[in-house]
Amino acid sequence: MAGVRDGGTSASADAGGTRLTAVNNVSEPVVTREPILAVDVGTVVTRAYLLELVAGSRRLVSIGECSTLGDDGLPDVRGALTRALNQCLEAGGRTWADAPRERALITSAGSLPRVAVIAPSPEDAAVATAELETLPLVLLDPMVLDGAGLNPDVIGAFLESGSPDIVVLMSGSRGLDHERARAVAESVGLGMAGTVPYLILAGDIRQFDSLKLMIDNYLPGRHQLTRPEPQPILQAVGRRIMESLYQRWSDPVDREPLTSPSGGMIIHSSLHGIFVAARNVADRYDVDVLAVHSGATYTMASTYTGMLNARRGVNVVRDDVGAATGRLALLREVGASAISRWLPFDIDDAQLLAHARQAQMTPWRVPVTVRELLIDHAFGREAMRATLERLGRRFEPDRTWRGGSRGLASIPPPDLLIGSGGALARTPRLAQAVLQMLDAAEPTRLTQLALDRSTSMALLGVLAIVSLAAAAATAPLVFRGPAGAAVRLIRAFAGQIPEAATRILAALRTLGDCITNCASASPRSTVSVFSFAVLLHVLGAAGLWLAAVAADAAVPFHAFLWVWPLMIIVHMLPLSFGGLGIREITLVYVLERLYGTTAESVLLISMIALLATALLGLAGGVWNSVSAANSGKSAE
Repeated sequence: MAGVRDGGTSASADAGGTRLTAVNNVSEPVVTREPILAVDVGTVVTRAYLLELVAGSRRLVSIGECSTLGDDGLPDVRGALTRALNQCLEAGGRTWADAPRERALITSAGSLPRVAVIAPSPEDAAVATAELETLPLVLLDPMVLDGAGLNPDVIGAFLESGSPDIVVLMSGSRGLDHERARAVAESVGLGMAGTVPYLILAGDIRQFDSLKLMIDNYLPGRHQLTRPEPQPILQAVGRRIMESLYQRWSDPVDREPLTSPSGGMIIHSSLHGIFVAARNVADRYDVDVLAVHSGATYTMASTYTGMLNARRGVNVVRDDVGAATGRLALLREVGASAISRWLPFDIDDAQLLAHARQAQMTPWRVPVTVRELLIDHAFGREAMRATLERLGRRFEPDRTWRGGSRGLASIPPPDLLIGSGGALARTPRLAQAVLQMLDAAEPTRLTQLALDRSTSMALLGVLAIVSLAAAAATAPLVFRGPAGAAVRLIRAFAGQIPEAATRILAALRTLGDCITNCASASPRSTVSVFSFAVLLHVLGAAGLWLAAVAADAAVPFHAFLWVWPLMIIVHMLPLSFGGLGIREITLVYVLERLYGTTAESVLLISMIALLATALLGLAGGVWNSVSAANSGKSAE
């Protein structure tokens, strides 16, 4: 689900995090090196960001923050946008007259997708949930159509209690499974159309032929059919999520304060931005990452583990245990004792309940005493722990958990623990946020910590998606085919290497990154680098030719144009110190067999070349040392 510039309401997406293309008049993203003005609209807090161009790249220079809710306690998105943007521009030394033309809007308000899977058997449910776990969404526990699950009242209660935005209905593979799936589709269409906004039928179209007319009448425009396979289901869900997001912001009046004079705007989900940012960190530094986002209305945990090209990502989003609005639900789930254990003072259950109710009614409030701050941190710890416990279940083979769940112990140990979200960023001291993260995750081995104090992780993830998509779309044509083929070949080869060959995988990844960077470079810089490489090649060949002339060897100049790179390759072989001996043997074999040069002349050529290289290296070392000494004196 990649971000695009908004210009319409209809869109299609690949849910794997690779591409999204709008259907109406949405323009394709372009690579820009310009300042950008962005807003993250949350249910409780709205933040504005100003990124300026510094040394060729964007840098965050100012942030504006205000409540999304108005004075009456109701959402006031338009007013929040105006207030946050004014604060941000003023802090960044800009006005609306010279505000950046590039605009981006990311949001979690009303965009926490809740997805339910209904399947005839646990095996069919696993087909859908295994892939949906990789997306940042609220994935409800699947419902299996056996026993009590066949009762229409039970199905209705399941849909009403979970309130899913999307229902994935699997048709199954047996005749009995098809009958059960059709019965569920009929009950959803006839009795739950107002509760289920969108129905994805995953199965053979022939199994739903008899229901087509009924579904078209009761769920017009709110259903689609796809194959009962992981990837098509993933794409269908991702497409629907992005369509809902664009429909939510289809009214220009809602986003008018952020609208650019050019009319273009990037619109994306903040959940997906956080998800992509954490994944990019794991891929870039080749580490196992555990990211925890603690927001006012939801808590999200993501983990990325495994080798470079076989990394597994699993996400859990809980919209019932937010750091502010989910405290009552959290108390019911974990109990008051779990909260009070983090407090250095005694507090009874009634006081905790009153505190949770107050936070529910005024989620934007700021603690004014140390006691209130510590209570906030205690609720934050347990909200993150509850989400991480749910994440740990995703790694357990027995999804019924009849024998109990290992919870945190089931999560693969991370190399890097990342914390983000307003609940962590607002802590007065860094150590307080660190303690919350450590108490929540309980890492069992040496782990690095990272904290997003600027609450810009979602924005950086969205900009990374758009930049990568744009770079792929605007790469020079002369490199597009070869570079893409080379990168795919390298990745395919790397995927076959055993897990023990970590260093080889890292080297192959670096080579793939170099090829990709070459493909995205401008033609002018590419020509400059290529010309410089050719010049170095010619100079090296000329040096060998001059050594041959000094040794009175009749070897043409063009011969050294290919002998010189051969010498470089031989010099790299780990067979002798500095290639000594191997280089001479190769030169004797080549020049004597092809050009009739005597072995004595060849050895003299090699000795002259070695001496010249040593003298040039010595001169360069002396010059570098003198320059460094002079720079040190100037600094003093």
